[in-house]
Amino acid sequence: MLSGSDQALTATTPDGRYEVEVVAFPHAGTNEYWLIHTDKANGKFKRTKLNTEWRENAANEPRVVVSPNGSFFIVDDSGTIRLYSTPHLVEAGTFQVAHINTENRVIALAVSTDERLIAALSAWKDIVVYNVAERRVMFVRQIRDEIGWYSPGRAHIAFAGDAEVIVTVGVSVKTTASETPRFSINVFKQVHLTLPSSTAV
Repeated sequence: MLSGSDQALTATTPDGRYEVEVVAFPHAGTNEYWLIHTDKANGKFKRTKLNTEWRENAANEPRVVVSPNGSFFIVDDSGTIRLYSTPHLVEAGTFQVAHINTENRVIALAVSTDERLIAALSAWKDIVVYNVAERRVMFVRQIRDEIGWYSPGRAHIAFAGDAEVIVTVGVSVKTTASETPRFSINVFKQVHLTLPSSTAV
């Protein structure tokens, strides 16, 4: 759905009514990033500030996509995934995949067909699965293969079956013209994380 090579600065719901755009505003020597939300039916707009700030043009500026059924916008805010409801730009969940000010970044996202789960893959090969309704991380795993860190546009993540299986594909970067790229295909069955029950004292 979202790969590292995408420069997704604008997303629109399938019905064309709601749109969000990532806009950079210079301020005090840095670029601040804001989400500008537009309701095309009445022309009204809202905005909210993201955490990302850069002192110069950055390759990993925030990106945005819309969920398959148009329920929410998904924003990569320097490694933190933020969800916003499409009609009102109301915060609908947050989870961290990578850390700001590192070489790590989110390079791929997948959303289950029922929009219940979001899976994210980082350049450092971390998988994080987030339950939208419960607003919690359900699954975390790091891929171990013979390929180095994943590069933008050379790794993908997807759900299979009824979202109980996660599939990732990574491709090595060729260092010479004669080198044959190596592929890494990984299949994970989710092990759901359970929250500890409270104990009365």
